[in-house]
Amino acid sequence: MRRWTRLPRGEFPPRHLRANRLPTWMVLIAGWLVLEAASPATQAQTQLKEPARTALPLTDVRTDVRPASTTTLADPGGRAGQVWRTYDLRPYTERISGVEHPERAVVEWILRETGKDIWFYEPMGVLSASKQQLRVYHTPEVQQVVHRVVKQLTASHGRPYVFRMHLVTVNSPSWRQTAMSMMRSIPMHTPGVDAWLISKENAALLRASLAKRLDYREHSPPNLVIANGQTRTISRRQPRTYVRSVDIHLGAGPAAIQSSQIDEGFDLSLTPLVSPDERIIDAVLECRVDQIEKLVAVPIQVPTPAGVPQRIDIQVPQMVTWRLKERFRWPADQVLLLTCGVVATPEPNNSTFLKLPNPFGPSAGRADAIVFIEFQGRPSDALTDTAATPTVPTSTRGRY
Repeated sequence: MRRWTRLPRGEFPPRHLRANRLPTWMVLIAGWLVLEAASPATQAQTQLKEPARTALPLTDVRTDVRPASTTTLADPGGRAGQVWRTYDLRPYTERISGVEHPERAVVEWILRETGKDIWFYEPMGVLSASKQQLRVYHTPEVQQVVHRVVKQLTASHGRPYVFRMHLVTVNSPSWRQTAMSMMRSIPMHTPGVDAWLISKENAALLRASLAKRLDYREHSPPNLVIANGQTRTISRRQPRTYVRSVDIHLGAGPAAIQSSQIDEGFDLSLTPLVSPDERIIDAVLECRVDQIEKLVAVPIQVPTPAGVPQRIDIQVPQMVTWRLKERFRWPADQVLLLTCGVVATPEPNNSTFLKLPNPFGPSAGRADAIVFIEFQGRPSDALTDTAATPTVPTSTRGRY
């Protein structure tokens, strides 16, 4: 046993003889803390006091996690009997010139026949088109509809057809008094729009009768050459500038006038689909008219560096617009006639009652808009019919 000797006061043992021991009271306190931390009550209180964890931002979430199941494109796992089919569109798309994406017309006609909802909800469906092929994944019933549309378009080889379309306006709807007995009404879905079928002979007589009126105006070229299934648009618009607002800079110079522009006029689109025997016309007609009825002046007092306020009138446009989008189906030997009622004129009224130039400038008016759509057949047949048929005298005075 090692013996310890007591050193005199003020003296310390050498460093190599010192013991690395803690005082007894520190050892007792450390042991008590260890036992207290290991008790269940202390652990429960520690869990309650632990701060809540904050969710990571979206940018910090890992995105390389694999999905629970992966399905290949060749076998999407349809549970409603869906099947893959590929259709060759080259007989149709390669014959159409001047159109950047002719395959889009195929997709649009399929959506018109099937509706859009079946491609975005259960059962799962896929519709993808390129200039070479159309890929479809859906039920056999939907595939039959797609096959019928594609067959009708590809069988036509994008053949062009001639349509004679007249957009005319008259101020009064009284022309119906004499024309009603010659027309047969057809149902419409757009409120305020009426449609009739009329023979080609009676349509020529009606247009000749309307052309004799002083309020008659024609707004579109008569003949349109359209590839089967494609869309042709007639646009007649002219810009009209007005003072939209004014920026007031207090003590920083004169006010800045802000101008804006509205394109007045109309857009008339026709998308026909001719049956293989060329006896039935299925077409979508869309018309958009935008007119400024008047510009409401609002005076604005603008301060000037001289201290005298300056008056600037800003203009608030009062617009008159109407829209028409309807699908029609009628025999090729008939003329489709429709009217939107008394609406804003497709073009500003620049003429007076005697069809003389209006010195007071353009102004929007009201008129009964009438559209004649007549199928003329293939371009070669249309030229032959035009040369053999005497032209109906029409008035083009005041035409845009």
